[in-house]
Amino acid sequence: MLDSRAEPLQAVIDSEGDTSESAGFLDVYEPAYAWVRLVPAGKVVTYGQVAGSVTEVSLTARQVGTAMRYAPDDVPWQRVVGAGGTLPIHKLAAEMAARQRRLLEQEGVVFLPERADRIDMNRCQWLPELDFQTSDTE
Repeated sequence: MLDSRAEPLQAVIDSEGDTSESAGFLDVYEPAYAWVRLVPAGKVVTYGQVAGSVTEVSLTARQVGTAMRYAPDDVPWQRVVGAGGTLPIHKLAAEMAARQRRLLEQEGVVFLPERADRIDMNRCQWLPELDFQTSDTE
């Protein structure tokens, strides 16, 4: 059963003649999930960064947020954060924000001492284009 917030997307899937979750609802997000699976432990990316990096489908940052909400167990959803290192999930549920923070801290993600609600993006943001350039020169 889908969450009521997923009903608009499910209506689009239904109108295209495919009502199975596995064939539509989650598949539209699979490119985002695949990209997020590449994010190393101890690093984070922003919703906008994911949206801008996925090429198979066109997603907005907000849609990436929805995708992370329904992420399969093998997707490290906690590594996707708001611009500036925020945890926007606190708007939905404080306990989920606490869980996300705990998971990130266990991976070594550092929060700013002067702004305990923000990740130190200078230290923790994953910039894959820099990783790939480094590996090309080695």
